[in-house]
Parts: sequence; C-alpha cells; structure tokens
Amino acid sequence: MSISRPEYDMEAMGRKMKYYRKLRNFSVEDVRAYMQFSSVQAIYKWESGKCFPSADNLAALAELYQVNPLVLMPKCKNKIESNMHEQYRILLEAHNKKSIDYIVCV
Repeated sequence: MSISRPEYDMEAMGRKMKYYRKLRNFSVEDVRAYMQFSSVQAIYKWESGKCFPSADNLAALAELYQVNPLVLMPKCKNKIESNMHEQYRILLEAHNKKSIDYIVCV
C-alpha cells in the first residue's frame, strides 16, 4: 500500500479552535457548558496545542463553531515545504516586499 497517513499539526489546530470560538463570540466557559465538562481544562489544552480532542469532541466543536471538522484539523507541512516557505519569507523581508514577482532557481 502506497498511501501515507497524514499527520496533523496540534498547535495549528489549537489556534484554529480558539479562532473559531472567538469568531462565534463564545467564551471558554460557554464551550465548557456546551461540552458538558466539569472544568475548562480540556478546552485550554486543546487551544494551546497540548493535545487533540477525541473524535466525538472534535465533531461537537465543529458543530458548535459551524465548520467542517476538517477545517479544524490542519495537516503538518513536510519539512522541505516548511523550509521553502521560511526561505521565501526571509527573502521577502530582506527586500521589503509582500510578494515575489518571479523566482530564479539555479
């Protein structure tokens, strides 16, 4: 089998969960009540990127935030792609530009 299993970025997922919570004007306490948790600890762990929510909790959050669950689950970029993006960012900053018109590869 040549299909590779995707990896998901826990920290980016936490940022997205926090973004959509705030976009919908929910407090952490609102989410705790909706999820029927006794404390907010799990929500803070998810949003800080320390752990993933279980599948049923992810589905419940997506429903609350009115998004597809996959929107909350950004995939990890491979190291080569991440390194290229970092190099482009440095190049842009060095030339005080917001975009690159063309790139010459040698």
